[in-house]
Amino acid sequence: MLKPITLSGFRIKKNYEDSAFQHLYEKLFCGNSASLSESEKLQLLKWAVFFFNRGDDGVKRLGYRIIVRYANEFKDYKPLYDIAINAGFIPVAKFIEREYLNDNDIDRSFLRNFLSAYKTFFKDGNKYLSVEQKRLLDFSKSIIADSLVVAPTSYGKSEMMISKVEDNLDKKICIIVPSKALLAQTKRRLLESQPITTTAKRILTHPEMFQHGEKADKFFISTLTQERLFRLIQKDPQFSLDVLLIDEAHNLLSGDERGALLLQVLLVLKHRNPNMELKFYTPFIASAKSLESPYSKYELKSAHAKEFIKIEKYFVYDAKGTKDLSFYDQFMDRNTIIEENVPLTEFEFIKAHKAEKNIIYLNKPRDVESAAVKLCNTSPDIEMSGDESGIFNDSYKAIAEFLHPDYKLLGCLKKGIIYHHGRMPEIIRLYIESLFSENAKFSFVVTSSTLLEGVNIPAEKMFLLSTKRGRSMLSRASFKNLTGRVCRFSEIFSEKTGNLRMLEPEIYLIHGEYATKKPPHDFLSDQAKIKSEDRDEVENLLLKKSPENEDELEKIRAALEYIENIQEGAIDKALQENGFDKIRYVTSDIAKTCFKNNIHDFDIHLNEATLLLNHQSFINKEAVGDVNTLLETIYRIFIKDVQLKEENGEFARLEHGAARKFYAMLLDWKMNGTSYNQMIHSFLHYWKELEEKARPHEQIPVYVGSSWGEITRFENEHLPRYIDLRKKDNKQRVNIAIVKIKEEQDFIDYNLMKYIDALNDLDLIEGPFYDRIKYGSSDQKVICLLKNGISMELSKCLLSGAYNDFLTFNLANDEVYIQKAAINAMAKNNENKILIFELQFHAV
Repeated sequence: MLKPITLSGFRIKKNYEDSAFQHLYEKLFCGNSASLSESEKLQLLKWAVFFFNRGDDGVKRLGYRIIVRYANEFKDYKPLYDIAINAGFIPVAKFIEREYLNDNDIDRSFLRNFLSAYKTFFKDGNKYLSVEQKRLLDFSKSIIADSLVVAPTSYGKSEMMISKVEDNLDKKICIIVPSKALLAQTKRRLLESQPITTTAKRILTHPEMFQHGEKADKFFISTLTQERLFRLIQKDPQFSLDVLLIDEAHNLLSGDERGALLLQVLLVLKHRNPNMELKFYTPFIASAKSLESPYSKYELKSAHAKEFIKIEKYFVYDAKGTKDLSFYDQFMDRNTIIEENVPLTEFEFIKAHKAEKNIIYLNKPRDVESAAVKLCNTSPDIEMSGDESGIFNDSYKAIAEFLHPDYKLLGCLKKGIIYHHGRMPEIIRLYIESLFSENAKFSFVVTSSTLLEGVNIPAEKMFLLSTKRGRSMLSRASFKNLTGRVCRFSEIFSEKTGNLRMLEPEIYLIHGEYATKKPPHDFLSDQAKIKSEDRDEVENLLLKKSPENEDELEKIRAALEYIENIQEGAIDKALQENGFDKIRYVTSDIAKTCFKNNIHDFDIHLNEATLLLNHQSFINKEAVGDVNTLLETIYRIFIKDVQLKEENGEFARLEHGAARKFYAMLLDWKMNGTSYNQMIHSFLHYWKELEEKARPHEQIPVYVGSSWGEITRFENEHLPRYIDLRKKDNKQRVNIAIVKIKEEQDFIDYNLMKYIDALNDLDLIEGPFYDRIKYGSSDQKVICLLKNGISMELSKCLLSGAYNDFLTFNLANDEVYIQKAAINAMAKNNENKILIFELQFHAV
């Protein structure tokens, strides 16, 4: 048997350089295709077919790439049609059939009828699936064992999960998603399924929505973040699931706190119900073994997409150096200059090479806003027809009213530009995603890694101004996930706007103001080069098969202890022989409560005696009933004399009385259900008071975190986490307030509330006061709406009296039913468009 041709063999210098193949291949891809003769085109096609039939996976993709480029360049789609049929790329074949072939091009014969029947077999609703898509869908539907589905972005993983839910309506099922924004999107997708809405009374999205004990539901459908599911596990020792679906499962590989928490959730739930089905869905994981923890007994069956319908084209523009534009070939791992000395700034270059819809990626939220404003400054206002103008004005007014008229996003909207990052309110992110997707006048979305968390928007080209994610470079998997966001199948094969040029997504790396020192070509060689075998970067210690050093061993031991103190027996007893038999268990109520509430700011075992002493001093005191006493109690129980971890500096700020006073103010706003707009004005007033109290020319340091910080305040600080308020005008302060409110809300929700919940578990807080802190109201209908995932702003609107006929409450079970007719009623009453948009996620 003949050995397949390998890509590594192609890359050998003597095999490729100065060869006839190089000569013709680079003509086709490096801007000189017009000079190809008919015989040269034919030779390229012969090579392509030979590669496709005789090569390893990499060489097959190279052959396919040549045929796609040939088809798009010369508008001759017959060779691509033949390859698509042969490879099972049914959507490609059907598109070519519909757009480019006539009856004379397809034999009126048995073969034609056979092919027609064959393609119809892959029809799913109003779209066609590829062979691999159908294989993965069938695998996902039929497999009962714990399993993993790996499929590129736009392959229909969301549809697979919805289908899995539809097939398990008589079970307790949950979809884990990585963000609150995705909760709303997933809930809406579930509500769009008739089998689901016919069977399920509601979609559970919050721990407080679940019933416990005798009232517990025998089956339910839920979608939660890992934090919410973990809280539910802690709250109810009897809680278990029958089916758990994990979206964006590659997040488990991460070594951060959220990745560790997600795995802890899986291990505890698998212990409570060993028969629970685990279903992982992700666009990239090389091996199912990477998701199998040695501290549990689950094994995964897997199905990986092996086809390659899209082939990216990578370009590098050196905006701050040579000004050369080059083409990077991921097959040959070579860089070829295609245009020298391009006299453009990075933003002029972007506009010169833009498509109708474009994504611009940066690492930091501050850089996202900076780049968006710079792009705006050189862009004209968009021109709109009467209808378009009305929609735009409504959207502009809605955001201005919801937040503030000086929000810089509003200026960007006028230019057809939006920006998108994690320091924006979730509902605003969802709203502008919808604006961008539905309005052709919006050309650019400038975004950070929030785009990696399942955000699906139409885009044809991507421009990376940075190749970092957080403090590290984009990993190979993250880069693949990011670039997969452009040219989705639904856009490529759309009957109205589809175009096979999108089979070749254009990805531009721009080495300019926001870039790292690492040359873009080196980055592409590391992260984009076609390799014979990809390997997973496993950073989650609870997924590692063996620790690499004593430090890792100690961290694993601590993580296992954490799980065992939440759910004794969750860790496989066979681990005792590996040295993990000396698990420490806490004994005091306060230490158990710390574990129950996922507190990580200090070592609970090490500080148990101090915590117990601090707690005992409060046992006979009156229950806490105001925000100032609440913050002081948190300080005296959980911070005073407690040895905090150095890496958890945000919580340590509460050592300072001024910080406690500040958070007491924020909690007071939260208690009173203060709107975002009101909070912005309150921040401006608060800062004005600080300015009036300060001495002339004295710095006014305001904490904004490392993402936005410009100055340091204390000598031992390594990163700037503060700004000097005195140097900011009112418009700048408005925009700082918006991101700071989001950052502080996240700190309260994800950190401070753990301690408030802990105090409540210890019966140290008044019940009505706790409800107002947690929900911003003591009104049971408001609380019910909030528990069902509805914002305070929308809750107030719905309970204003105008929409009572559309609401049905069952307060005993925290249930609410909202009729879809409420959407039209709100529109008729000219309610804020953002609130109407939000209601679409909840009304049925």
